[in-house]
Amino acid sequence: MHDTDQIAEFFDSFLQFKRTYKNGEERYYVCPECNRVKLAVNLKKLKAHCWHDSLNYNDLKFLVLKYAPDKLAEYNKIIGTHRVSGSIEDAFYEEALVKYPDRLKLPEGFKLIQGKTELELSAYKYLTERGIRSDVIASRYIGVCNEGKYKDAIIFPSFGIRGYVDFFVARWFLNRDYYLYESVEKSNIIFNELFVDWHKPVVLVEGVFDAYCISDLHMTNVIPLMGSSLSTEYRLVYNLAKYGNNVVVALDNDAKNKEKRIVTMLRNCGIKTSAYDIGRLNVKDPAVLRMKFWDYLPKEHKDSTDISILEERIREL
Repeated sequence: MHDTDQIAEFFDSFLQFKRTYKNGEERYYVCPECNRVKLAVNLKKLKAHCWHDSLNYNDLKFLVLKYAPDKLAEYNKIIGTHRVSGSIEDAFYEEALVKYPDRLKLPEGFKLIQGKTELELSAYKYLTERGIRSDVIASRYIGVCNEGKYKDAIIFPSFGIRGYVDFFVARWFLNRDYYLYESVEKSNIIFNELFVDWHKPVVLVEGVFDAYCISDLHMTNVIPLMGSSLSTEYRLVYNLAKYGNNVVVALDNDAKNKEKRIVTMLRNCGIKTSAYDIGRLNVKDPAVLRMKFWDYLPKEHKDSTDISILEERIREL
């Protein structure tokens, strides 16, 4: 059984304590998010909740990660958590243990789409007709393969935080139309992490077409999940919890239940999250909306200063 007095002393070291309830089992702090005495930390259940922002922390490690990441190792020592070597849990034990994906070589025959060959011209036409802007094609280094395993496929590289390629998606588009994901551990991949500003709101979508069709050079915080799954074991969740981003989850219309589950899971990690609910607009996915996607954001995110600035930028184009 963990020592509640020691846990109380630990949280007192970085949160502003105000009062106790339930015979000292629950302590109230000034919430750094809303600056109100609404953050209740339960010392026995190891959970927390802000009654003003409706933020849940079903595991206090997310609260520590958000407001005192340098104290993760100390917290885990107090409650007796042991790290599991090689898993994302290492990151929650001690921030310095975060593991990043390995460098990946682009496939044989890869060429940037520059309009120099018939294949490049066909790929450019295919992408732009589906709503991906020319500036996105150039700035995200989208290319094609003219030989090898990925011959005639469009390649969407992902650039990791260290600047190198850590993942790519291939899509054949001439005589067949399907995706192939490079075989890596997706729970450790944050697609195009290099371009994400973790201090601004984030939109989560399913695939690269969804992400790129609603993006331009100024709208870079759209992250494709490479599917419709997300859990606390993903490094993406670790980053969202750490930086306290506002998040909108915008999955395809046929994944509405998964969208709801992801929203609930992120909220329970102390992350402000809303469901986009693409079905209310009678379209199948975000890619169909293209840049009009931003006109239909959930109200709480439309009111966000960061989102409003981005919307103004879009209307100027």
